[in-house]
Amino acid sequence: MALNTTPSVTELDYDRQAEFKAFDETKAGVKGLVDAGITEIVNHGIPSSVLEEMIEGVRGFHEQDTEVKKQWYNMSFREKPPVVFHSNFYNAPVPGWRDTLICHMAPNPPNHHEMPPICREILMKYSDEVQKLSVRILELFSEALGLNPSHLVEMGYAEGLSMLGIYYPPCPQPELTIGSQKHTDSTLFTILLQDHIGGLQLLTNGKFECASHRVLSKKVGPRISVASFLRVPSTQSYKVIEPIKELLSEENPAKYRSTTMEEFTKYSMAKGLNGVPTTLHYQI
Repeated sequence: MALNTTPSVTELDYDRQAEFKAFDETKAGVKGLVDAGITEIVNHGIPSSVLEEMIEGVRGFHEQDTEVKKQWYNMSFREKPPVVFHSNFYNAPVPGWRDTLICHMAPNPPNHHEMPPICREILMKYSDEVQKLSVRILELFSEALGLNPSHLVEMGYAEGLSMLGIYYPPCPQPELTIGSQKHTDSTLFTILLQDHIGGLQLLTNGKFECASHRVLSKKVGPRISVASFLRVPSTQSYKVIEPIKELLSEENPAKYRSTTMEEFTKYSMAKGLNGVPTTLHYQI
């Protein structure tokens, strides 16, 4: 889901509930979510100043001296350490033309000293806004599926949040590499904030399926994006992931087998960015 960076109300006195009401009343907010793997969110209530500050915070981190950044360097995606900086993606057929700042913000946010000083305040502010928005989106997902609005929230799907601040430098020969390989995200859903450069390509598909996507390298840039992944936290690694029982029937049987969050995550990380959706491994 891509955030529209243009505010629909003044930032001096905006009303979050009024914003969400406007979002609800479009009904693209419910009906449209079912049939698209990607949608643009408007009337989301996050001030444009916060969005712009987040973009600049990511830019500021990545454009620091290497000696400053390397204290966060680690090739792990795990929650320990809670803030990680690395280049490329270590498990892909072709190295990506990007650097990434990974911040695991919920359920256990990093301590103040564990976050880069240049962007720690905006990391906290933006993650708070994204968590509020994600709860509302989950309520809309539940409604679109014919469930009680609180159903997915009560299942614990609003508890984990990881944010990736991605920096795609200008590439002198973009035909020889790619910003990010074709893949699907292995999380519940992703809220994407990006600057004006462009380069994201999407292939949408069925109901609430993850959209297959990639990022092209460009001669212009840098391109900045912030991907916020809503997921089950690692503290619930043995949580069973399975089709929602209330939605199953003889006419609509389960299409995927049950698994645990730990198994799903391990398989996804071992598979890497090979262009094949993780969910195919679990199809019945």
